[in-house]
Amino acid sequence: MNARQLIEFIKNPEALTEADSATLNEVVAHFPYCHTIQLLLAKSYHNSGNFRFNNAFKTAAIYSINKPVLFNLFPPQIGISK
Repeated sequence: MNARQLIEFIKNPEALTEADSATLNEVVAHFPYCHTIQLLLAKSYHNSGNFRFNNAFKTAAIYSINKPVLFNLFPPQIGISK
C-alpha cells in the first residue's frame, strides 16, 4: 500500500471492498496502533458483510482517539453484536 492509496481510502471509506481488507490487514500487522487503519479495516469488513466485522469494530473502538469519527463511520443503528 502506498500513501496515495491510503489517502483515497480515507477520502472515500464507502468504496472499500473485500479485496482492500487484505491490504489493510497487512498494514495493521505493521502498524497495529494506528487508529485510522483500524477504522478503515473495520469499514471494509462492514461494507463487504464480512463476519470479522464485529471484532474489527471492537478493536477499532479501543484504538480510536476520536469517538465521533467512529460513530460517523458506523452509526449506532448498524447493530453491533456483543
